[in-house]
Amino acid sequence: MRRQARFLPVLVTALLSLACLCPLLSPSPPAPVASRTIGMPASPVPPGPEPTSSPTVRTSPGEVPSVAPGQTCARGGGRPLLYTTETWKIASICPADLAQGQLTDTGSYVDFSWSPGGEWVAASRFDGHIITMAFDGSGQKQLTIVGGNSQVSWSPDAGSIAFRREAQWYSEIWVMASDGSHEKRITSEHYDTAPSWSPDGHWIVFQRGLGLMSSAEIFVIRPDGSGLTRLVADDCSGDPYWSPDGEWISFRRGGCQLGEASAGIFVVRPDGSQETQLTFDAWDGSLSWSPDGQRIVFTRPVPNYKGEIFVIGTDGSHETQLTFTEGLTEACPCWSPDGEWIAYLCDRSEEEPHMRNLDSEIFVIRPDGSERTQLTFNTDDEGCPRW
Repeated sequence: MRRQARFLPVLVTALLSLACLCPLLSPSPPAPVASRTIGMPASPVPPGPEPTSSPTVRTSPGEVPSVAPGQTCARGGGRPLLYTTETWKIASICPADLAQGQLTDTGSYVDFSWSPGGEWVAASRFDGHIITMAFDGSGQKQLTIVGGNSQVSWSPDAGSIAFRREAQWYSEIWVMASDGSHEKRITSEHYDTAPSWSPDGHWIVFQRGLGLMSSAEIFVIRPDGSGLTRLVADDCSGDPYWSPDGEWISFRRGGCQLGEASAGIFVVRPDGSQETQLTFDAWDGSLSWSPDGQRIVFTRPVPNYKGEIFVIGTDGSHETQLTFTEGLTEACPCWSPDGEWIAYLCDRSEEEPHMRNLDSEIFVIRPDGSERTQLTFNTDDEGCPRW
């Protein structure tokens, strides 16, 4: 019961989380985009057979090179994976040769986000301030004067940052220029979290809490605070993410009541139309879109309350389980920029990886479930990776 009590809420909140100010359009709700049926993936993922033995993984790092400032990586689309260490520093690793680097000399970093082009990183610290830095850790600059900030999301042109700021009993969405100037509060007097900028920069999607754990609705708003529109009225919805082309928003529903027939992963148009259910498990979460917008990777608890990695087509077809690791927990999957790899966290302890216990390591795997490879080899724990 103790493991179950800790594990389920973490999965329900769909982890870590976490993505731009262009000329504004009219303040009316988002217009329906051109019709495009959510179709079968261009390259469907064949169902992966459950392995009869443990997958082959690298068992030791060997000699580990360092990531030089400005270095690109041979795998994953050029940029290194970022993650937080046990001491809450931001570190990097290249999947091909395990070259490692450290962006920050001190700890206390809670979350971070790549800029769209991969040149910059925005991060929030335990003290509630947001900083930016180059992807090699240089040029660090604190942007905020008032604390209580987290959940940073870059605009597509990297000129602005949306973020969450806690104020007394509220949590509000703010935007500012990427140099820290022109702060503007765009929501108020609600518990608003998880801002994510649309790929065209015209809208920000977020979730609005209703006072109970996992109880929230999905809204969009213009970066100037106009055009507030509720997309999903169900009070058990959350964790919205834009598709790469901006035509869909994914979200999870469930967790308020066990056994809900309407629980699982959904997609909806930015104007609130064509809501479509993809999966039917109340605990599916931690979503990440493939770069081509044809697949979604997510986590699902299986017997014994372990978490495993799955992928599914955006029409709900070709659901495929990628990991089969008895006694281990996989979480926090994220797609590489080139779509060739999925990085995730694997917890070898008896605790949840999101609780940062004992021995969590970073792995990568192909979207078809092959070439599962361990990247970190520490006796402590890592935080969720970001590509």
